[in-house]
Amino acid sequence: MTDVRQKIIQEFSKWVSFSGTRAGCPLKSHEHLDPLIALPNYKALFFPRNKRITKEEFDKWHKKSVNSIVKKAKKVSKRSGFSVGWAAKIINLYLKARCYIASQGRPNLENVIHPPIDKYLWKNIMKEFKGDDSITSRTHIVTKIKDINSYERYKTIIEGYELIAKRKKYKLIEVEELWQAADC
Repeated sequence: MTDVRQKIIQEFSKWVSFSGTRAGCPLKSHEHLDPLIALPNYKALFFPRNKRITKEEFDKWHKKSVNSIVKKAKKVSKRSGFSVGWAAKIINLYLKARCYIASQGRPNLENVIHPPIDKYLWKNIMKEFKGDDSITSRTHIVTKIKDINSYERYKTIIEGYELIAKRKKYKLIEVEELWQAADC
């Protein structure tokens, strides 16, 4: 891959992450969000290129990264209302663009990254799985990103997404198929 392509993909992934959090996110400026987007050690997901990443390794990295972002966000603004949900969305949007769309990352990474949680995804999951309590009791424990205030709550939602992925024979990120831009 050329250095130019690499730079374009990285910058676009940052832009996707920034843009996708602007609506509703308590922090809105580049000054506040850019350092949060850049905080995780993404290199661990991209190098070494020939070493397969496991779900357990990714989940450990994700939890540590989310908690680091939340901690730093609290330093930016003690009253920001910036939650685990917002931190996870920053990471998940970045990885959706860079790993799933641009096909970058260690082997197996696109199989373990999480879909970005969003009200439009929640809406369409409820539409498709209404009455299926095995899924909606997890995916809809809350319905606002700001209310995902612990990593345990976040993981419960992801467990619901994993059930959807298994049922539909998707990669976990492909639960995003239920998000529809036309709903925006």
